[in-house]
Amino acid sequence: MLQSICWSYSQVELSVRTDGRTVYLGLGNASQDIYMNITLDRSQIKQLSESLIEALNKAEKEEHDDLCKRILERSAA
Repeated sequence: MLQSICWSYSQVELSVRTDGRTVYLGLGNASQDIYMNITLDRSQIKQLSESLIEALNKAEKEEHDDLCKRILERSAA
């Protein structure tokens, strides 16, 4: 099953619950009446968290690089 939902500009509800080595993630968007629950074990949640941190760091770097590029372009003009 493939699910594709874009919540980039929406308020997202998040819940995280653990039970032993199992982690339960809940994601939802009330305005679209969409809710999903994901159950992962410890190694899966570790992989997910590392990937999210890597993506966040990359996004922040790209924003910084874009800002520096724009400043340099303006100063050259």
